[in-house]
Amino acid sequence: MYVMELLVEVPMEAMEEGGKILSGDMCEAANFLPFPSKCDVTTTLRWYGEEFPCKYPKPEFADTENPEEIKWFQWHFREMEYLLPVFKEPDGSKPKGDPAHGINGVITDEYKSIIEDYISTRKISKDELIDFLDDEVLFGRQIAYQNRNNRNNNKKEIYQ
Repeated sequence: MYVMELLVEVPMEAMEEGGKILSGDMCEAANFLPFPSKCDVTTTLRWYGEEFPCKYPKPEFADTENPEEIKWFQWHFREMEYLLPVFKEPDGSKPKGDPAHGINGVITDEYKSIIEDYISTRKISKDELIDFLDDEVLFGRQIAYQNRNNRNNNKKEIYQ
């Protein structure tokens, strides 16, 4: 069995089409082989990043206790390179998939500490956490601050 890894960078808005083109071209390029070829495409935002887009529901509030929404936060914090606690399976085995990266929906002291650290280092409020974190993961810190300022300006206009 041969395994090959190939990286391709495409604009975010063209990721689905880019994946289809890559898979098709790779399979066609291997059509001379005496065995069938397949190409699985995985989309991430960065090297060693989590599968994109995030499959967990975006929370409405920062202090959610919904495990699926906690996973949304954990997915984003993992993308920001925070180390999340990993727990063994009930049978004592190592977890696989997202739980192996700490994306498990469990609220721990470490999770709470990460939220406090993120809010403190970004100088944002808890109310700004969700949108800011999402923007920073997707577009970078500078755009996250610009979007935050735009949201704050829009709120000021509404209340005037």
